[in-house]
Amino acid sequence: MDFYFDHVHLYAPDLRKTAAWYQEKLGARLVKETKNPRMAMLHLDLNGARIIIAGPAQRPGPGPGEPYAGLEHFGLRVANMEAAIKELKDKGVRFLQELTVTPSGDKIAFMEAPDQTRIELTER
Repeated sequence: MDFYFDHVHLYAPDLRKTAAWYQEKLGARLVKETKNPRMAMLHLDLNGARIIIAGPAQRPGPGPGEPYAGLEHFGLRVANMEAAIKELKDKGVRFLQELTVTPSGDKIAFMEAPDQTRIELTER
């Protein structure tokens, strides 16, 4: 059986504020909004990758404790790391780890997204 990446699901105390960050900083598009009190969710498309943002009321259980054993980060691939970092910094994005070249020659950097989410940028 083959498996394919479908989406990343994030929890946010302010759905619209978090969605606006992904739209303004990364160019995501709002494609669907679920409007009912039990399942308030926003669905964004980021160049074919789905990001689903739900409010904290939808969380299936308590948040992660220490040590954390869940989503550490998700990654986005870019064609030009230096240009991407400059563009994001110009938009006010804070980087947690600046540009690093791995032993294999890949370029990586980590940025801070809303709600304690880390995003890795990768240029292979």
